[in-house]
Amino acid sequence: MINWKQRAWDFDSLVYDFNQTGEYWLMIWLDDSRRNFDQITYGIYTTVGDVRMGPDNNGSERAIRNIKVKQKISGQFKSPTGAFNFAVLRSITDTALKNGRIF
Repeated sequence: MINWKQRAWDFDSLVYDFNQTGEYWLMIWLDDSRRNFDQITYGIYTTVGDVRMGPDNNGSERAIRNIKVKQKISGQFKSPTGAFNFAVLRSITDTALKNGRIF
């Protein structure tokens, strides 16, 4: 039977060791930006070693740019249904483009 408590302890001991060295270390950092919480917190990478993600979050920022431009130009969507439909179509289009599909 797997001892999940021990496995969690081993994982935490490895990940939260600030003395680790190697290609993907350090896996965490102390985040004192106070963006989400008014205290120092830990940051942890969620895509370690996955080259598809790239070194930054520019893909995510590009994905929301279209909706922000539309919102800025027209001021708003005419209805919640219109906003929903736009988001669905944008999601399908962006996913297809990211996967190399051309319509």
